[in-house]
Amino acid sequence: MAGFKRRVSYIHLYENMRKGRNIGFVKTDVQGGKCRIEVRMNGVYTNGKEICEIYSLVKKKDAATGYFVGDFSLERQCGECSFQREESRIDDNGSKIEDIEGF
Repeated sequence: MAGFKRRVSYIHLYENMRKGRNIGFVKTDVQGGKCRIEVRMNGVYTNGKEICEIYSLVKKKDAATGYFVGDFSLERQCGECSFQREESRIDDNGSKIEDIEGF
């Protein structure tokens, strides 16, 4: 399929500053100038319903910065959501999809 790009970023649980098990993913599908972002997490223990924020990770020179993309609720150890954005404006900073290193 021409003009179709897909990327998956895996989400890991960090405990005591150590990378742990995989708890989900962020998948991006780009086609026709639109970017669909899908987030899924499971196996995360919370006390009731928690709101999670999603940030893009944009690397500039030697530093990386996170920019807000959206949020979703995490309940009963799992959560999922999907967003659609313009390929040229993924987050609050107006980052292009090709500038994003991960989520």
